[in-house]
Amino acid sequence: MSVKMITFLALFSSIQDYSAELRMLDTKWYYQGFSQPNSMIITVCFLVAATVIASLVLYLSRYLVKEKTIPGLILTTAEDGNIGEIKAAGSFQNFLQNLHNLLGPIASFWYGGLYTVSIASPELFKEHAHAFDRPCK
Repeated sequence: MSVKMITFLALFSSIQDYSAELRMLDTKWYYQGFSQPNSMIITVCFLVAATVIASLVLYLSRYLVKEKTIPGLILTTAEDGNIGEIKAAGSFQNFLQNLHNLLGPIASFWYGGLYTVSIASPELFKEHAHAFDRPCK
């Protein structure tokens, strides 16, 4: 026999041994409650897919939820707040007009270290006046 033929026979017999071992494993899986080894693979794939979908939903939910804060200017400095912008506008009235033109009828800014909400019209103030009510003592 040639070396190639011996190598082929050795390979073929090892494949037959491997096939027999697989059949034994398949029988073992069947008796452990699984119909086939593939059912475990399917279960793992399902769990991985469910984890990926849940992660995507949580990640994308940040972009689907409407922001619930009052639009406003960011804090320029911790000590002065937006005083620099107020001075740059020329007067407090000009600053508020520019602020409301930019951000809408309800806007916020920092007056020093104090967070301030500005409401542009008396009608809107009447509508939101309950937010400023204090409990009676």
